[in-house]
Amino acid sequence: MTSDQPADPLELLIVECDDPEKIIRAVNNLMPKMPSDLRVPISVLMLDIVGMHGKQGLYDRFNNRSIASLISEYRDQFDIRPIVEGERDGVKFQLFEDPNKRDQ
Repeated sequence: MTSDQPADPLELLIVECDDPEKIIRAVNNLMPKMPSDLRVPISVLMLDIVGMHGKQGLYDRFNNRSIASLISEYRDQFDIRPIVEGERDGVKFQLFEDPNKRDQ
């Protein structure tokens, strides 16, 4: 690694979009490049922001930002661990606490 490359590979994953209507697609296109344990938290964060502020709000917060900077800013959102994990009839599952209850 050279000195001009970031130490965190997530700094290289930049959300880039020229249209707020396409911001969800821009984030989703980065998902396969992210570690699997970040995909659910990023998706939850994205849906929370869209639910509260719409696509324009997501665009304003995510566009031209690295995944590393988003994780740093929204660190509390990324402490998501399943409260129950299991398997039933050959189907694995995870249940998560309601994110709205974490704020109470």
